[in-house]
Amino acid sequence: MHMKKLVFLSAVFLLLSAGEAVGYSHSACPGAPGEIWATHADGSKEDYFLPGEDVYLDGENFKPGKTYKYEVLDMDNNKVVVASGTIDTDSSGNLIRKKIWTIPTGDYYGHEYRVDLIYSYCRGMHYRKSDTFYTGVSIPEFPSLAVPVLLTLSGYLLVGIRRGRRH
Repeated sequence: MHMKKLVFLSAVFLLLSAGEAVGYSHSACPGAPGEIWATHADGSKEDYFLPGEDVYLDGENFKPGKTYKYEVLDMDNNKVVVASGTIDTDSSGNLIRKKIWTIPTGDYYGHEYRVDLIYSYCRGMHYRKSDTFYTGVSIPEFPSLAVPVLLTLSGYLLVGIRRGRRH
């Protein structure tokens, strides 16, 4: 009985070793390169775009002088591809900013989209970098507006309570 287990484990080990020898290891596939951003025409990286506004793709730390494919997906509509194309890198490996799509006029607030840059195809898989963006207006961060309003209201309440105790 032990002999059968030994033969089985030896066969499994041999198959795994053979797979490594012919290049079926994870190290044969490329590591994750740089990063990407959906940007505005001026290069700003806010995630909210107004209806009718152009969306650009920007990024850094990729292979210099290469052409990559990209896709813009409608995340609220089962990841339907709404735009696709190619984008190039410069001699430093930075993406050359390119208009990739225009937010539809009349689009609703909070509509979620994603841009994927496909940087490699290895062992039947696409390797990609992604960035999510939305239709809408940029909303200020919570503390910037809420804290002063809350402090003012709290002050009025405290003054009102103290006045009530004095009378």
